[in-house]
Amino acid sequence: MNIEKLIATSDVLFKAMKDEQYAESTIKKYIFEIHWIQKHGKDKDFASYIDLCKYRIEGKRPSVNVEYKLHSMYRTFSDFEENNKSPSYNKRNPLQPVKSAYLCLNPYFKSLVDNYISYATNKGHSETTISACVRKAACFLKFFQQKGFATLGKVTEKDVQAFFLDENNQLNKSHSYKKAITTALQVNLEDSDVQRIMNYVPEIRKIRTLYQFLTVKECEVIKHELMDNHFSLRDKAILNILLYYGLRACDVANLKLENIDWQKDKISLYQSKTLNLVELPLLPIVGNSIYDYLKFERPEKQSQFLFLKSFSPYEALNSNGIYSISNRLFKITGLRQNKGERRGTHIFRHHIATALASGGFSQPVISATLGYVEPTSLEPYLEADIEHLRPFALSLENFPIAEEVFTND
Repeated sequence: MNIEKLIATSDVLFKAMKDEQYAESTIKKYIFEIHWIQKHGKDKDFASYIDLCKYRIEGKRPSVNVEYKLHSMYRTFSDFEENNKSPSYNKRNPLQPVKSAYLCLNPYFKSLVDNYISYATNKGHSETTISACVRKAACFLKFFQQKGFATLGKVTEKDVQAFFLDENNQLNKSHSYKKAITTALQVNLEDSDVQRIMNYVPEIRKIRTLYQFLTVKECEVIKHELMDNHFSLRDKAILNILLYYGLRACDVANLKLENIDWQKDKISLYQSKTLNLVELPLLPIVGNSIYDYLKFERPEKQSQFLFLKSFSPYEALNSNGIYSISNRLFKITGLRQNKGERRGTHIFRHHIATALASGGFSQPVISATLGYVEPTSLEPYLEADIEHLRPFALSLENFPIAEEVFTND
């Protein structure tokens, strides 16, 4: 273990990660971690990166997910510095195996989670939804187990509140985190203790903000840019799919050759998140860009996936790679470069929803296009439909407002 060598060669590591299609946000986390190591790497005489990682976590209470990511980062540092091994996005492993919260539960707590898994599976809920609820509910139950409770029988309201509060008695869990816990637990309401615990769970207000979306001018700039030669044929095809269909990055990455029906001019796929079937017309501009990529640029490799990496061994492009392509588009065009402005792939999804809403399309049509089942899923997009909301705006004429509100002084 040579911390000085790791720090000195970190730029080489970051370049390798960029070549491997790591997201910029992920690389920034690695850069931050290198800075931490540079500052604290000599606090003790560390024998290995395992010891250094343990010291990094010491005194904190990270979630299982955060702990796993830290172990993965330090494994990357170890492999790179000690074994001269470049990072691989598809082959990341933690420095030490991290037990999931679920595997740590006793039989009683585990049975509560198992009941939810069985129920949600029978209802046809997606794996990602089930996984998120299981992970958060297991962390909730593990918290009580670590405090010495074998069941929920003696858990008090103060104990439940402690899970959701930090050392300053401020909420440190989100509305979605709380919802995942209650979703998993409510399957067990025949258990009186579960009913009681559910009543102790605090109300957490859902923070709603207006969704960002692409303006007409921004769309025109993007369309013009895609006519230039700044992008490969693969990237042009991907960006056209994002712009005209608003598919999630994971669904673009998972597109297979069989999803394109050239005879019927149609794209059909099952969404990764919802497992819903989405059928979209194969627009000429999208179909032509896909055809050009297949004919002139796609590597000659036997793969069922449509989009492949541009370097050997030509594996399937992942969702992080899709995000990187989107981010590069906004950098080249100079659009959405201010802090807080979204420039990932989801901005295209927002664009499709708001564009259809502004065009007067009905909610069922918008839902079918985006693959939504729940009507409430469209609410954030409809709230951003300024043109249709404008007629309902209230005039300020009848409200007393201080003159200085409208001055620049």
